[in-house]
Amino acid sequence: KMQCAAAVVTKKISKGGPIAALRGASTLVVGASSSVGKAIVTRLAFSGQRVIGISEDSPRLRSIEEEMKKVGANVSCIPYQESEERTIEKAVSLTADGITGLVYVPPDNNVTGDIADSTTTEFNTVFAHRLTLPFRVIKASLPHLRKSEDSSIVIVNSSAAYTPFIDLGLFSASSTALLSMARVIALECPVRVNTVVMSTVRGDGSGGVWDKDDDGSSLRAMMPLSRLGSTADVAAAVEFLQSKRARYITGESLILNGGVHLRL
Repeated sequence: KMQCAAAVVTKKISKGGPIAALRGASTLVVGASSSVGKAIVTRLAFSGQRVIGISEDSPRLRSIEEEMKKVGANVSCIPYQESEERTIEKAVSLTADGITGLVYVPPDNNVTGDIADSTTTEFNTVFAHRLTLPFRVIKASLPHLRKSEDSSIVIVNSSAAYTPFIDLGLFSASSTALLSMARVIALECPVRVNTVVMSTVRGDGSGGVWDKDDDGSSLRAMMPLSRLGSTADVAAAVEFLQSKRARYITGESLILNGGVHLRL
C-alpha cells in the first residue's frame, strides 16, 4: 500500500500539480520519531521534499528512515541525546546546510497534575522540552534559514496554549509560552514563523484524555465536526505553512480545532 501511494505521489509531482508546491525544498524536522513527527516527515517527503529527521529515539528514527527509503522518499535521520551538552546544536549543524524549512515537534508529555503539586524537576523537564529545546533548535537553524528568501519555521503546539487543561498544568503553561516565543521570533527576523495548534488530536502525545485508548465517543459528541483530529490533519497544516502558498503568512497560528472556538 505504501509503494502504491508513493507511485501516485511521484506521478503527481512530476506533473507539477498542487502537491509540487514544496518540490526541491529541504526541511529539518526535529521530533521526527513521535506519531505527529512521523506523519509530518511522510507528508513532506511525499510532497517532493528532502527531509532530515532529528530525534532522541534512535531505533524508531532508523525505522522511519528505512520505511521512507523503501518507497523512494528522500529522507535521512540523525539521532541526538539531549543529556549530552549541545548535542542538538551539533545535530542541526550537521544537517542544516541548505535547508529552507524547520519544523519543531515537542516530545510527548509525561508530566500530569496541578502546577501546585508539581516538583521543580518536573517544571524544568516540561519547560526544557517545550521552550528551551525549541529555542536552541531555532537559534542554531536561523543562520542557515536566513540564506533563503523562502525559508519557514513551523512549530507544532497544543490548544492548551489558549485554554489550560485540567491535570496538565505545566503542559498548558509551557504551551502558552511557546506560542508567545513563536510570535516574538516572527517579529524579529525575515524568516516566516508560524504555529500549528492541535486541539483534540488522537496521538498528539499530550497525555490528554483524547490521547487514551478509549474510542473518544464522549469527546466526539462535543465537537461540532463530530470527530477527533488525526496526525494526518497536523501534517497537512504543516505542509501548507511550509509551502509558497503561505508565503505572506507569518506570526500566525493555524488552529486545528474541530469547530471549538479557541483564542487567548
